[in-house]
Amino acid sequence: MAFALAGLIAAGSGASAAEIATDPGDYAALPPGLNLAIIYYQHAERNAYYSGGARTQGPFKLVTDIGLARFVHFMKVGDFVVDPQIIVPFGKVNLRSPFGPLTPVSASGVGDPLVSGTAWLLNRQEQKQWWGISAFVSVPAGSYDAARGPVNVGENRWKGIFQSAYVTALGKNFMLDAIAEYATYGENSNFLGLRKQQDASYGIHRTCATSFRRRPPWPCRTITTSVAKAG
Repeated sequence: MAFALAGLIAAGSGASAAEIATDPGDYAALPPGLNLAIIYYQHAERNAYYSGGARTQGPFKLVTDIGLARFVHFMKVGDFVVDPQIIVPFGKVNLRSPFGPLTPVSASGVGDPLVSGTAWLLNRQEQKQWWGISAFVSVPAGSYDAARGPVNVGENRWKGIFQSAYVTALGKNFMLDAIAEYATYGENSNFLGLRKQQDASYGIHRTCATSFRRRPPWPCRTITTSVAKAG
């Protein structure tokens, strides 16, 4: 599969280092003509909130149950493999402790759908080398209540996310993934009665995975390093 999106929390919690999280080998292209319909699910509990790198005082409890319905079609356009796809988040966000102006509150529903796709400019299956360029557009059509602020499944704003990823085999037992990401954010015109703006963010993520199977190289051990920055 092209992405493992369990790290994408469409809840405005700001917990992810990357907007689109990937697993080792996710940027390996699959054969043209293949269709995928996939459901992802992630349960997460957060017990601390950080601001400026420091943990804030007082209790904090945020519980999210987020699913993703993903529909993918692999095809060829000229000499390149591409995979147009649609991703629809859904689930529940539950703030169990007071936070800023918010009392404990929850929200559920369908999140902002993403229209996306990857084009593989390098696709060497036998050598296990791939280079893909991806674009994601998050459409503000999900469930949103301005009075709940960050405790929403939708975000009430447009987002554009772009990735460039290179994957290569290192000998028989190692795979190296290097992914650069840039994300830009539209304005939320009603966020707790205010306007919410966010600078663009960017990051570089590297993963080295070991595998003792021939095909495909699913990892049994991973080492990941990331550098991310908000502009």
